[in-house]
Amino acid sequence: MTAYEPVEIAAGAYQLRPWPVANADLDEVLADFCLDPTARAGIAAFQGPLEETVAALRVNRLTGWETGDYLGWGIREATTGRCVGEVTLIKPDLKNQVVMIGYATRSADRGRGVMSSAVPAACRWGFEGLGMYRISLGHMVGNTGSRRIAEKCGFTYEGTSRGDYLNNGEHQDTVWWSRLAID
Repeated sequence: MTAYEPVEIAAGAYQLRPWPVANADLDEVLADFCLDPTARAGIAAFQGPLEETVAALRVNRLTGWETGDYLGWGIREATTGRCVGEVTLIKPDLKNQVVMIGYATRSADRGRGVMSSAVPAACRWGFEGLGMYRISLGHMVGNTGSRRIAEKCGFTYEGTSRGDYLNNGEHQDTVWWSRLAID
């Protein structure tokens, strides 16, 4: 286990603020994600009762920098401080210099370029701050929003893993993308 010092990152019109530092509206944001059908379908952890799911996700976000498993930021509008989503570097592997990125935009804020700013900023920190060589991104087949984000943010399509994700008792396929530090 490697603990990390939470860092704040400027991302154009948005500010990435680490969850342990800026968590006042965390439950509200997580409930929004859990109630959103697109997010719910894509994340196995969202399959339980709302209160239990929010509680589990909250612990994950508040302890992630300390455990080193979940380096997550709330994405806030720089002018208002309103939280519009989250972006996370998941389970950094320092030995192999690889990490996975995850993200979610609040349903009311989709289509505003939030992730076009936040994902590259988080990747830049992953490459420069953590020393990662590879950042991978996976999403469910049919998630056109995540596909567009991957393309806009310079990820390279790698392929589809068949049946690698169990969701509500059904095996789902995952589409995989990556960015390298040399891209």
